[in-house]
Amino acid sequence: MFGGKVLAVGIGTVLCIVVLYFGSHHQAYLADQQIQMKKLISSLENQLQLQTKDVSQQRREITEQTKKIDAIQNSLAELKVQAGADDGTCAINPSFYFEDTGEIVPECPLHLPLGVLDINQVFLPEKVFMLNLPGQWENFRARRDDFQRHGITLERFKGVDGSKTFHHIYRTVDINGKRTHVYLDPVTKEVIRPGAPGYLSPGERGYLASMQQIFESVLNSKTNTFAVFDDDAVLHCDFVSQMKRVMAQRRCGLPVQPHGTGGALLLGSSVWINGTWPERGKYTGGWAQIEQDLNRVRAVSRVKPLCFNVDSKTMGSFGVIYHRKILPTALDWIKSTTVPFDHIWKHLVAAGFAVRAAYPSLVIQDVRHASAVDETRKGQENLEHRARLHRWHIPNFCDPLTGKPMLLND
Repeated sequence: MFGGKVLAVGIGTVLCIVVLYFGSHHQAYLADQQIQMKKLISSLENQLQLQTKDVSQQRREITEQTKKIDAIQNSLAELKVQAGADDGTCAINPSFYFEDTGEIVPECPLHLPLGVLDINQVFLPEKVFMLNLPGQWENFRARRDDFQRHGITLERFKGVDGSKTFHHIYRTVDINGKRTHVYLDPVTKEVIRPGAPGYLSPGERGYLASMQQIFESVLNSKTNTFAVFDDDAVLHCDFVSQMKRVMAQRRCGLPVQPHGTGGALLLGSSVWINGTWPERGKYTGGWAQIEQDLNRVRAVSRVKPLCFNVDSKTMGSFGVIYHRKILPTALDWIKSTTVPFDHIWKHLVAAGFAVRAAYPSLVIQDVRHASAVDETRKGQENLEHRARLHRWHIPNFCDPLTGKPMLLND
């Protein structure tokens, strides 16, 4: 019996040793498995992070591709507007074409120059000038600070003071009891009165001479696109982003992009009359024809047009973007013209350049002062009246001095 107890104790001891042995090895095994599991989890987490990054990158790429597809679709929609008529006839400016011929034709397409990779990237003008007469520094300073608020560096260009530079070719005479400046042609000695064909005021001659100097300066540089503002220009409160929106529309922006077709984009305009469109005559141009131009684009492309083709009644040059390609043509015209500068648009169109105007306007004139270009322009200083005529929405524009939206009762 005693021997049985010893045997039982021995067996128990052996079993304990076995259990302890295998137990320790099992714990080591479990610990090793735990380490392996942690490594696996870490590996999976790393893979998940990489996949998440890949998904995010893919989403960004899809978003970019979607934007490009949308841009292409918009371009295709705009090209529908520019598709030729049944007989292949088109015009770079259908409005001027109608005024000249009485025929309604679509826009000719704007052909993108070779070597351009991304037509959807919008470039702002490389240089921005402001015409400012000598002695009018304060006008420039206020605008300079205002443009700077929009992130635009403004260069002052001293304009030609026509009243001083061209005084020798004018005479003051009495007409119906009123002292009036008349033009004395240096060659023919013909006297031309205000309002007569060929008459330009001293200020209008000074403006032409100023634009000639700017154009020659740019032509002698490497600048491709540039903007010129008058020193009474007032900007839209959200000017830069609104300008980008306009220029992003192919038919509006491509003519004045560095790689573009060449042309001009009026950032604001003065249209004085409704016009007689569709009846042709001296007053065909005006809002009626402009509305027809906008409606035609909207109907075919289903895209809200942000610019229109200028016509014979689209006036103003107080804020314009130009492409250097127009400069030789423009300079030839300036040197021989007998009409004010803002009659140049039709001449540029006749040379094959697209000239369009932003709508609604992104720049207006602060007309609450007498004209520095033509002293005979009386009664045009009422901003409320001018805003109604030209369809300027005054609350969209910020006062250069305060940076706050303008009020008509200011």
